Amino acid sequence: MITLKDEHTADTSEHGLCRAFILAFILAQNSERAEHIVAAAIDTLPYNDFSETRLLASVAAVAWRSRTHGFTRCESIGVDLQIPAELQRVLELPTKLRYCFSLRVLAGMTVWTCAQLTSLRPEQIEYFLQLATRMLVVATGPRRASVAGDCPMAAMLHIDEDDNRGCGDVR
Repeated sequence: MITLKDEHTADTSEHGLCRAFILAFILAQNSERAEHIVAAAIDTLPYNDFSETRLLASVAAVAWRSRTHGFTRCESIGVDLQIPAELQRVLELPTKLRYCFSLRVLAGMTVWTCAQLTSLRPEQIEYFLQLATRMLVVATGPRRASVAGDCPMAAMLHIDEDDNRGCGDVR
């Protein structure tokens, strides 16, 4: 249970919960999973130390740990919520790119915080962020359907995001 000390804290906490849900939704690509991620993230926070920054970091950590449980990338993309086209494009990014872009740009986390939360090296975070940014700029056409379980945007740059040797394989 989250206790609120005053009206300003209540506004901040409500805003923080909204941001946490949006971040969880983008990372999980599904509103039901996002709800579970936010609930689990809140459970990990100290009872008397609720802050938006801690909540966002906790959401990112829980989402990262649960990313392979029951869903594949690009499954259930944004069909259960009406979101802007720009965020729809973020949902189409391959997992590592989506996480790096969301945590660095949307949540405003430092590269070091992202590295701690995701177990990726800082140079990988920056590399995936650059790829995500390029893909989002390139993706100006209409959304295309996923083919054989692959993300439509990943095919644009031939990304093998499961290659952990370095920063990934771009052919």
